[in-house]
Amino acid sequence: MWGILDKLISPSQNAFVPGRSIGDNILLAQELFYGYNQQHLPPTCALKVDLQKAYDTVELNFLRAVRFGFPEQFILWIVECVTTQSFSVCLSRSPQGYFRGARGLRQGDPMSPYLFVLVMEKCGAMQLCQLGFADDLLLFSKADTSSVHIFKRSLTVFVDLSGLRANLHKSHLILSRSAGPLRDILLAILDFQEGHLPLRVQLIKSVMSALQVYWAMAFILPKHVIKEIEQRLRNFLWKGSTDVGYAKVSWQQVCRPVSEGGLGIQDLHALNRGLMSRHLWKVITADRSSIWVDWIFYYRLRDLSIWTVSDRSGSWGWQKLVRLREGLRPFVLYKIGKVLPSLYGMIPGMP
Repeated sequence: MWGILDKLISPSQNAFVPGRSIGDNILLAQELFYGYNQQHLPPTCALKVDLQKAYDTVELNFLRAVRFGFPEQFILWIVECVTTQSFSVCLSRSPQGYFRGARGLRQGDPMSPYLFVLVMEKCGAMQLCQLGFADDLLLFSKADTSSVHIFKRSLTVFVDLSGLRANLHKSHLILSRSAGPLRDILLAILDFQEGHLPLRVQLIKSVMSALQVYWAMAFILPKHVIKEIEQRLRNFLWKGSTDVGYAKVSWQQVCRPVSEGGLGIQDLHALNRGLMSRHLWKVITADRSSIWVDWIFYYRLRDLSIWTVSDRSGSWGWQKLVRLREGLRPFVLYKIGKVLPSLYGMIPGMP
């Protein structure tokens, strides 16, 4: 199953699919949200759906119906693995009794993520404009009553069949500025809360955590954010807290490899540029297997080259990404009609 998921799952779902990067969906979401703060553009909206206890609520009958052309014997093996598990309750440090599960996929089972994305792929059969982030969905459409009614009907059908439920406290309808006059009507149809684009706040909160590498792979981090993170890391290194203190050695020295007298701590700025350059490399090599690259070629490049396209148009993230291209130019060989990538591993921060 693992080896053929990329052939079964649509490009809009990148989580748990070998060979794909969830960062592509994050980059594409940035592009699709571009212009939401502009009044003169047509009214649009996005529905951010958070699935409540996603693994635990999958209906087993729905899972049985998700066949995707697998042989009958293979399906029976999968169903047997999922439906025969037993659970025990620990009382006073001792397991007491066993009972069978009625629904859901097991947390920690290496097969569960693959089964879950197969279930979520059936949501794509509703032919909505969507991006999948494991157990989260982003749905895009025009901001009018007919489109939002389609949202509601489609989600109702899907949750009734699959057993999955939207968490109303974490799901939001995000409206563009030009959709303001329809705000109350659209919110009443869905019974969702209104959401806003928390890009700056979310970015700052996230990069302060141990997941900073994840976000460095998806965003060009602003310089002041990198400076703040490094200041906190430096203070913690020398004082054991994030309070302002005196550094005994410069941060540049700390970030050097151990073989050069440093501590081997990664330079976040270099790491960020290296990780983001991987996305730009996909554009340079025309890797059309990526849904984001396909979108970039169709809407941003068109008949232009990545080397000549303006870095002053498009979303903020796209502009910053294009400005990394000069750092990649020395690693590209040219032939008539071809661009040959070379020395990929020589770029700092790239594996």
